Amino acid sequence: DLYFTLRDYAKARRAYEKAQDLAPETEEAAYARFQTGRCYNQLRQYDKALQCYRKFLLEQYKGSEWADDAVLCAGMIYVGPLNDQSTGQKMFETVLERWSHGDKADVAQLHLATLAYWQADWTEALVRHELLVKNYPASRYVRAVQTLRIPVILNQMTEKERRVARKQVSKG
Repeated sequence: DLYFTLRDYAKARRAYEKAQDLAPETEEAAYARFQTGRCYNQLRQYDKALQCYRKFLLEQYKGSEWADDAVLCAGMIYVGPLNDQSTGQKMFETVLERWSHGDKADVAQLHLATLAYWQADWTEALVRHELLVKNYPASRYVRAVQTLRIPVILNQMTEKERRVARKQVSKG
């Protein structure tokens, strides 16, 4: 982790890859694979980063404690540098489906809410933001969502649209 902290991502990547080879079926190897993906991301080698993160979806590391982190990072690559909001949205939804009680679920919910907000899909944005507040009340994002985002969203909606959205929130 020292090379990563020092932002020497090429050296860090090599060290993490060696660590994976030493004990490939362990949680330490899963962490090393996750960090390898982060190194590739920092090096702007997004396809290689995504290859690392895919191992947490489809292959040997899908049961790892780092799996939700990896899928969340994949979503951020799709939404950010690759400008593929649809695939990024699927990654965030996967985090919520598979790890709804994990430590990254609130972040995935916030990203989904943000995508709807950016697209000015006010009903979906309100639903996603309200679900964050409802499902993750201890999240560090709740206060900002309640005080900054939801009032702006409500300002954009008719009363009828608000009722429809709130009905969706109460269902799930």
